Amino acid sequence: MQNNQKVILCASDLHLNFETVQLLIEREKHQQFDAVFLLGDFLNLQHQQGEDSELDKLRKLLSPFKSFGCPIYFIPGNHDSDELLYDKYLEEGFINIHKKSLQIRDDLWIVGLGGSIPGYNKQGLIWQGYPYKSDEEYSQDLEKLKLPKEGKIILITHIGPALSQTTISSENGWDDVIKSGSDSQSNLIKNKKNIILNVHGHTHDGVGSRMMNQCKVVNVGPLLYGNYCIIRISNKVDKIEHIFI
Repeated sequence: MQNNQKVILCASDLHLNFETVQLLIEREKHQQFDAVFLLGDFLNLQHQQGEDSELDKLRKLLSPFKSFGCPIYFIPGNHDSDELLYDKYLEEGFINIHKKSLQIRDDLWIVGLGGSIPGYNKQGLIWQGYPYKSDEEYSQDLEKLKLPKEGKIILITHIGPALSQTTISSENGWDDVIKSGSDSQSNLIKNKKNIILNVHGHTHDGVGSRMMNQCKVVNVGPLLYGNYCIIRISNKVDKIEHIFI
């Protein structure tokens, strides 16, 4: 392994599946990770008035990841508690990267933005977004991100960029695809040349990796159904391993 290479475990869309979390922990218990990225949708909240925030379930679901003994960076999805959006979920070993930038190596940064925008098929709106009601709203927070001018950037998001096939859902057939990605995120990646990796989830059947200009876009897949990803990165993306358990 290269001296400056980082090995990162990525998981998303757990949706309270405790069983697949334990399967992952058991499978990777001998692997040494430099970081864990958790990309949201840990819960199944619909954001209705009076709904329980389920923070006790969240702690129970995520605490097994502490066994890897490395920093755990996370962002909220569209089915998570508002406490994650407003950085009120405080747990030792976990770092909320939503709307934040952190330097994890001299020449490597992670920048995070959680939540989702609406999804559309050819008939119109099919999924509501949360907390963003439109890509325009999402774009406003993208523009506020502190993106370093020097060094490489890993963009950690719940949704992916619109121009990537990793954001297209064809679960109802190719005549009725759902587009769940963000045009503004695509533009950010195209214009910010030092974003070399964008890891995301959200689109359950969009698992895989695609190139977008200089950036590798990776949908790590839903751990709900046993998908996760291990990424090795130095000054470039060295290897992406999609795993199904």
